[in-house]
Amino acid sequence: MVNQLSASQEMRMLRKSLEELDEKTIASAFGMAGIKHRLNIGLVKKLHERAAKAFEAGKFNLQTARELVHVKPERQAEILKLMESCNDYSTTFAKGLVLKTPAGKRAKSNGAKTPWTKADEKKSDLLKRLKEAEQQQDFYSGLYRQYTTNLLKLVIYVRALMANPQIKEYLQTHHTDLIDLFEQVLDTTER
Repeated sequence: MVNQLSASQEMRMLRKSLEELDEKTIASAFGMAGIKHRLNIGLVKKLHERAAKAFEAGKFNLQTARELVHVKPERQAEILKLMESCNDYSTTFAKGLVLKTPAGKRAKSNGAKTPWTKADEKKSDLLKRLKEAEQQQDFYSGLYRQYTTNLLKLVIYVRALMANPQIKEYLQTHHTDLIDLFEQVLDTTER
């Protein structure tokens, strides 16, 4: 049976190994060209000291650490404090806190895509769909108003026809089906 290591566990294991062996020996044992990319040294350098210690201790995973890098170190400390108070070290929670970060506390992106670019795309897409829904709502509410107006006019017209005895008598002799229909219209609208 093989137990998979998390990224932070692997990183700790490699660092511990580097205390006794050199990098080439470790890399050849694993059949790799190098192990520096596995140590996440660049990522750990971008983390606040407390966040780096928490990451190395395995409190949160590699993806959460990558999310925290999008904000300045002081904001990382704030986010870590919130995560500790809620006892929630999930990537989703961290991402939500990162997205709520004010512009002044965001890290420079250096041309890379940030969570905010995706949020802006989602926001514009949502606004577009909302506008389309409003247009549909306006269209259907306009149709409903027109239907209601036409129905009201029809009821007034039918009531006037049925109130005139000569027209009612003519309809009874020649168009009995219309009399039934007109009476049905009046019955349903007077309820």
